[in-house]
Amino acid sequence: MMATLASYEGMFGPYHPQTLGLAATLALALCSSGRQEAGRPLLQRALAELTRHYGKHHPVRIRALQAWCAVLCQERNWQAALPVQRDLLACRVAALGEDHLEARTAREDLSRIMSELTSCPEAPRS
Repeated sequence: MMATLASYEGMFGPYHPQTLGLAATLALALCSSGRQEAGRPLLQRALAELTRHYGKHHPVRIRALQAWCAVLCQERNWQAALPVQRDLLACRVAALGEDHLEARTAREDLSRIMSELTSCPEAPRS
């Protein structure tokens, strides 16, 4: 995947949504395989660049936001995950409407994070 990312950067440029989307996918794979030191900064950069160049509601940014929240939840960092999940819910509602399945799922995930945050005061803080 790293070679493919380098190839995308050469073909499309570093800020193209396909390049940034692949960067987010690679970052999530790195984090999931225990290589957070490599994955976290890559995912944060992809998310920042997607927001800067394409706005809050771009579909690739929403997928990257979902991946970032998944990483934070995997780390049980509920304090950091909470605003990310709120942002994700707002994007889902804006794009799909209140009653869409993905909006309802995002709302349920927000409830779960809030519940974890209140029941785990020793959780890592950002």
